[in-house]
Amino acid sequence: MAWWRTTDEPARPADEVPGDGEWAAGGGPEPAAGVQAPAPGRPEVGPSTGDDGPNGRSVEGSATATRFERVLASALEAATAIEGALGAAVVDSSLGMALATAGDPPGIDLDVAAAGNSALVAAKQRTMADLGLTDRIEDVLVTLGTQYHVIRMSDAHPGLFLYLVLDRSRANLAAARFELGRIERRILSRP
Repeated sequence: MAWWRTTDEPARPADEVPGDGEWAAGGGPEPAAGVQAPAPGRPEVGPSTGDDGPNGRSVEGSATATRFERVLASALEAATAIEGALGAAVVDSSLGMALATAGDPPGIDLDVAAAGNSALVAAKQRTMADLGLTDRIEDVLVTLGTQYHVIRMSDAHPGLFLYLVLDRSRANLAAARFELGRIERRILSRP
């Protein structure tokens, strides 16, 4: 079973999130020499290769990267390849944390954005419940003067979402939303 929460599993409190070496199925190996151990409550995607941006997370060359870490890296690689992309994150809204990030959007800390966007998603879900709506959120769009911020919910893993920051002057919003949906269905919907 994957480490993320399934629909029939209760969310874990932040202090009960698996620790070092527990991210791989069956406990997984201890990190190899030169690989930083995950911070409590947050898996690192792997060692820095020197050109990974400010967060220094990359799967390339990691002997200890789990299958899910590789899925995260693949999703972020595809998301940051979208025309106009400045940064992306895969977020667990139940924890309010980015599981992995890529890129360096000017003036935006992707970890802080992950927490804020988790609260935004939760607020929208509460509002939908208050209105008696039984539909699901597919995506959320926030338009700023110079950027688009797109949140794409995962159908296969409730509570996970892709977060994409786009340069408004270079991005085609319709194409970006389509591609983000394709990434979610193709990559994050894997069991």
